[in-house]
Amino acid sequence: MYRLLILLFQILSLILFTYCREEILMPGNDAGNVNDPIQDNKTNYYSLIIFAENLTTDISAITNFNLNTTKTLLTITDFDGGSILFTIRDKYGITLYNFSAESEVKNEFRKMTNGIPGKVELKFKNFSGRLKFSLSYFNDDL
Repeated sequence: MYRLLILLFQILSLILFTYCREEILMPGNDAGNVNDPIQDNKTNYYSLIIFAENLTTDISAITNFNLNTTKTLLTITDFDGGSILFTIRDKYGITLYNFSAESEVKNEFRKMTNGIPGKVELKFKNFSGRLKFSLSYFNDDL
């Protein structure tokens, strides 16, 4: 009985310690590992954060918006080259917004009222830098 309890304790400890956290981020490193995006996708909200080095890839996400008044917020720091093309489409694939970034950007805000976002696409081409991008509901009353 004693051996069974010890074995059970060891198994539970192993499960607990291996499933607590996938990776630990250092303080101030909110962008995670290099070229490994962190995405948050909720109702009426989408965000992407990445620390990139010579990144060439496409990232797309289906969004869950039900309101047509939205805003984007973009910050690029530590820019060291490359470009990013942002495309926001509705659920039918019609482009609502298209813009690109090829330099540092500080809290660039854009308001959109021409449709309900259904998909976000980001095309990175040899991009190096830190990116924070969000798409969210915009309330004119605030």
